[in-house]
Amino acid sequence: MTTTKEKHALDPESVARVSPWMEAAVRLKEEHQLLRDRIVRIQTCARSIYAELDPERSRIILEVLQLRMEDFMSQLHKHSEWEEKEVFPVIEIYNRRMFKPSITPSIWVMEKDHELADLFVASFNETVDALPMVCSVELARKAAANLDQACLILLEHLELEEELIFPLADELLTDIDYFYS
Repeated sequence: MTTTKEKHALDPESVARVSPWMEAAVRLKEEHQLLRDRIVRIQTCARSIYAELDPERSRIILEVLQLRMEDFMSQLHKHSEWEEKEVFPVIEIYNRRMFKPSITPSIWVMEKDHELADLFVASFNETVDALPMVCSVELARKAAANLDQACLILLEHLELEEELIFPLADELLTDIDYFYS
């Protein structure tokens, strides 16, 4: 849910001039919501494995999850590359000009979150790839647990990034609007 302030900062009709930064901020928030929605759906499906008693059905669900997660991680990495190229440098320059602390250490932590999530996804993939045709419920649950952990890390990553970047993006938009009004 967006607040009134966020609606104002991101509403092209309520600003003096639509800037490229406004377009980037809108894209950032929209992509984060899409990523969050997708990872929650993947996590919900992964958690359904814990209650599944049919090993064959578990295997099918895990294979579908593997494809969904591969697609999700591809989308996430494209999003991250865009952020590193277009968003983080602008925020860092803005912070320096406003004499605010650097966000570089926080970005480093977020990159480590990505790496950790990648490790859990790799472990999930290795477990699914190694499943015998008739797998045990325990092996299926092990794979699901790795994916569940990756989802938790990614959700926390998105939340941390939103808490760090969104307020700065809104502040920068407000300053741009003030400059052009």
